[in-house]
Amino acid sequence: MRFRRYQEKGMVSLPSLLGDSEPGEIEEEHVAGRKHDAKLIAPVSTKDQRRVTRNREAARVSMSHEKDPIRRIALALKATSIFFELFSESLWEWGETLEKESDKWN
Repeated sequence: MRFRRYQEKGMVSLPSLLGDSEPGEIEEEHVAGRKHDAKLIAPVSTKDQRRVTRNREAARVSMSHEKDPIRRIALALKATSIFFELFSESLWEWGETLEKESDKWN
């Protein structure tokens, strides 16, 4: 796991980009799908990684290797859009939390 090197350097608690705030193992999520783009990764919790997988399965986005480069890009874009949908929800929740904190100080 690539994120272990950060933990070894003192970054013990990497946050999950998809909002899971429970302490736990952080995994590498291949945002576009490992077989579509192996280099694009993000830190997510095990729970969030399962959510991404379930949503991709529900949307019928194939995560299998595709020989045709145009179809592979199309699948990578679809897989990425599923990740960004969940990331967008997290950003909204973080914004809501910050507004509530700001109201406490004003």
